[in-house]
Amino acid sequence: SALSRPLITDYLKQGFWFREVILYDVVFQALEPRPNLLDFEKIVFTSSSQVDAFYKFFGAIPSHLEIECIGSITRAYLTKKVECR
Repeated sequence: SALSRPLITDYLKQGFWFREVILYDVVFQALEPRPNLLDFEKIVFTSSSQVDAFYKFFGAIPSHLEIECIGSITRAYLTKKVECR
């Protein structure tokens, strides 16, 4: 992904010959019709780009929703906007 962290690339730079290739870019797409967040109990974020997309389309996370983050990077990213509960 064009938005991926450089973790693997940085490791390979320690002595491996490689070519970095970006296979895709992240494009935010709005769902139509837009989901009603009152119909949901929980949201699971699996990446920082999902957090960005959610905030782009919904503005904020409603207080009634339970939030789960998969991975420490995603949790830290979301924590900058709202605490994971």
